Amino acid sequence: MKRIQRINIRVRKTRIILTDAVLLGLVFLIVVPDGMSNISASVYKLLYGYGYYIALFVTMVFFLASKRESRGLSKWFVITFIFITGTFAVALFHGTGFGNWFNSFSILLLVALLVESQRYKLERLMLTFLLVLEFWIYINLVLMILYPDGMYYLESNHTYYNWILGYKSSLQYYLLPALCFGWINKEYGGNKIRFYVLMAVSLYETLATGNAMLTVGMIMFLVSALFRLVEIEKIYNVRNYLIGVLSLNIIFVFYIVWFASTGIGTLFLDITGKSVVLAYRSSIIWPITLEQILEHLYFGKGVLSSDSRVTMYNGLKGAIHSHNQLMEILFIGGIFLMILYVILHVYMGKRLSESKSLTTSRILALAVFVFYIMMVVEVFTRKVAAAVWLLLFLACISKALHEQLINRYD
Repeated sequence: MKRIQRINIRVRKTRIILTDAVLLGLVFLIVVPDGMSNISASVYKLLYGYGYYIALFVTMVFFLASKRESRGLSKWFVITFIFITGTFAVALFHGTGFGNWFNSFSILLLVALLVESQRYKLERLMLTFLLVLEFWIYINLVLMILYPDGMYYLESNHTYYNWILGYKSSLQYYLLPALCFGWINKEYGGNKIRFYVLMAVSLYETLATGNAMLTVGMIMFLVSALFRLVEIEKIYNVRNYLIGVLSLNIIFVFYIVWFASTGIGTLFLDITGKSVVLAYRSSIIWPITLEQILEHLYFGKGVLSSDSRVTMYNGLKGAIHSHNQLMEILFIGGIFLMILYVILHVYMGKRLSESKSLTTSRILALAVFVFYIMMVVEVFTRKVAAAVWLLLFLACISKALHEQLINRYD
């Protein structure tokens, strides 16, 4: 009898190890380093081309297997799936092609399926993402030291300052989710040194690349982590975050479009060194995007190819999206898609508010807020944004994550 029990225990442990190994490999294929395609196109094609299809297939197997044990679907997943269906419907309606949709939104579907399949193992999933993110962040640090002048030239950004994680504007897709997951891990008994090292490296990479918006967001996040400011509920709450994000988007996008075209605005941007960075957005990208949104207000223009976007933006190289998340959603699907997008975030805000006393909810709410500050000038409808979508989904189920974290050593 005891021998049978030992065999069963051994089989169970082996199964757990194999499942963890598969999950690690899966996440490794999902978290795409943005600069890999420029460093080695063949490796990129192998891992994140063919490998990506393997990841999608394995994720579907995980998802279907999980439904054999629990047939019901989580409410956040249903809402997310409706949004994903909306993006696909818009692509079909405009005839903009399955490939374009797949490049932008398949990662959203993949991460949603993965989170739903791991709904009872969220702590393991978050820590696996953290491990893979840390791997690429530290590889990026080593390459920055070895190649201080950059690894390759990007014509669209006119700079050599690019490494394995790509141009400086891509860093937020890796650094902020990693810091969020690392902070949560620390608060629930994880290694503190591990988090502080990650914090120091992330800050160094941010400052070394000169990403101004990320620097602002990073300082807000790190100061809040070091001094535990998220416990000040009167300031750090979902309502204030929402007001802040909406106000910043309205002021920044619409004000800059006007302000940058004035004499005073041009002088100000020259003095702050932002004339080159913001000029093409305020004079070309944002005005044209707003014009297209107004012309296709209800159902947008669909998911256009990169070449089509460059052509639309008067041939501006590298201009493949709106450089603003909310504008990008409106551009793709108009009011129709924005309503679905808002519903998902209303649900997220409601769940975070209901569990506002939990550490997971406080950290995730702050992370979402800081990330949307970054998205005033960027978008995360990209293949490299897997960790960002995970962050948003965990915010919808922060209570479940909390309960699994407090029981992980039991």
